[in-house]
Parts: sequence; structure tokens; C-alpha cells
Amino acid sequence: MEVLRKNSSPKFIADKIVQGKVIIVPTDTVYGIACDASNEQADKKIYLIKKQQFNKPNAVLFAHDYSLINKWVSISSKYMKDVKNAWPGATTFILPSKKNLPLQGKTLGVRVPNHEKLLEVLKLIYRPLVATSLNESGKLELRDKATIVKLFEELYISPTYFWNFGTIAFNKPSKIIDLTNNKKVIRN
Repeated sequence: MEVLRKNSSPKFIADKIVQGKVIIVPTDTVYGIACDASNEQADKKIYLIKKQQFNKPNAVLFAHDYSLINKWVSISSKYMKDVKNAWPGATTFILPSKKNLPLQGKTLGVRVPNHEKLLEVLKLIYRPLVATSLNESGKLELRDKATIVKLFEELYISPTYFWNFGTIAFNKPSKIIDLTNNKKVIRN
């Protein structure tokens, strides 16, 4: 795994994602492991790295562009104000999917992160980015370079790049709100 500096070009990161690379990226909550949502091989690699079952869909991140988001999911006009008030930020909405993505179901967990550099990458790729926290399910989030690098030295499979922004402050995980059955259900 190659460690990239904080000042690495968002275009470089976007190009690598489009090429099918799996990258550790900073978000407004934790470090996440991410790839192009339409690349099934890259998405499968994330599941293998996280030791996660393939039937558990991961969230997707978008740039703050409703014309793009509306191509992929249905947002009821009833909840549009809630969505617009929450994004960008640490809220994931479960929404009915309009398009099939590998390893995703009939719904997508969608979020617009509040992280300037990651939003630049998302604008450049102009497609959904599968992203999930870097930690194994049920374990503590990984927030610093030394711990992340050590972990991947010990594993047989790892992301291609780590976009290092230093230690990320402890933040609450994304709030999850399900809007799929014409009612609002808060998960967590």
C-alpha cells in the first residue's frame, strides 16, 4: 500500500478510483475505504479487506449535486428538505435505487460527506463511490497513519493507496435514516 500525502492532487485520486483502485480516504467522520461503485472487482476487494459478508451493502458517497444523485436514487419530495438540510454532513439516507450497482440491493445508503478534498474527488469522478469505515465490523475505527499502515503490513490483501490526512479526530459515525417505505425510520 502506497501512502499519499495530504496535498496529493484530487485529480490523481479520482483517476486512480476510475482505474479501479481501492483507496483509503478521509471523510468528515472517519477514514473510509473506497472504490468506484460500478466496479464489482474493486467493491469485492473492499469486502475481503473488511472480512464482510457480500450480502451487507456498503454506503455510497456522492458530490453535492442533486442532478447526479437523482440519477441513482429516488428522493421523495416529502423528504427533500430533510435531505438538503443534512448534506453535506454525517447523515446517510437509505433510499430506493434507480440503477443497479454490483453488490448493492434495491436500496442505497447515500451520503454527501462534509470533507472539502473528498468532495473535489467526487465531483471529478461524477459517479457514486462505495465507501465504508476502515475498521472491521464491530471493531474500533482506525484514525491514525501508524495504526493503519501496521494493519495492512500484516494482511495479505490491502488497498492500493492511503490518502493520509494525519490523525482524524474522533467523530460520531454517520446517522442512518431509512426513507424507503414512505416513512422516516432512524437506525443506529
